[in-house]
Amino acid sequence: MSLSIGGGGGGGAALAKGDVAGLLDKAEELDQLRKEQDDVATEINKIHKNIISCRFDTDFELLRISY
Repeated sequence: MSLSIGGGGGGGAALAKGDVAGLLDKAEELDQLRKEQDDVATEINKIHKNIISCRFDTDFELLRISY
């Protein structure tokens, strides 16, 4: 006796249309979330570069003033 959950093995059990549609919807949702995550990471990197450049500019200005 064999019990297969999720269609991972065994006989010729096919996914129902609703299952396929649900998987496609989830895949699209994951793709959208991944895109949004990439957009947020890009924005964070831009802000980080600005912070670093401001800090370095300030450090150089302080060095110039102190000498």
